[in-house]
Amino acid sequence: TKGFLSTATHFDYEGTLFDSAQVVSINIQVEESDWENLLANATDKEYIPADITINGKTITQVGIRAKGNTSLTQVASDDTTDRYSFKIEFDHYIRDQTFDGLDKLALNNVISDATYMKEYLSYQMLESIGVNVPKYGFADIKVNGNAWGLYFTVEVLEESFLQRNYGSDYGKLYKPESDQAAGGRPQGDGQQGGEPF
Repeated sequence: TKGFLSTATHFDYEGTLFDSAQVVSINIQVEESDWENLLANATDKEYIPADITINGKTITQVGIRAKGNTSLTQVASDDTTDRYSFKIEFDHYIRDQTFDGLDKLALNNVISDATYMKEYLSYQMLESIGVNVPKYGFADIKVNGNAWGLYFTVEVLEESFLQRNYGSDYGKLYKPESDQAAGGRPQGDGQQGGEPF
């Protein structure tokens, strides 16, 4: 039969990081000066090194940066909060480093959803009809031991997602990019396009 054959692979992070029965604990340990610089220049989306402890297991020399488009602009323009969404790359500084098989993790601030459930339920509905969705859940975030809030965790759609669902990360995975931000208001020249991960 012609077509694409899906051969799923199991990874430990499916249970250790995305257990629907619990809110995981994530502590981000960073140099204070690096953290202050990340917050002050969040829209640059530059990585800084960090040690990440998830439910007591620590991974060192991990890359972390602010992420987002509309939500990033929203927080950056609000003097009352620094509650950015973040992207964690476990393999940013150490090649092939993962957390129980996961290479990249998104921490979404859910700043526009007072229920904290819209994204969760959307993935759940897609999953129920057979769509291959990223793993997802909730985490209690601390930065250098200080409370940073409840975040929505999502498996980033890159190598681990492809290997988990299709048994291989060979080929191209495309992400749509847009210069539109801040609720759809045009930024820059308004051109839209896409680039591979």
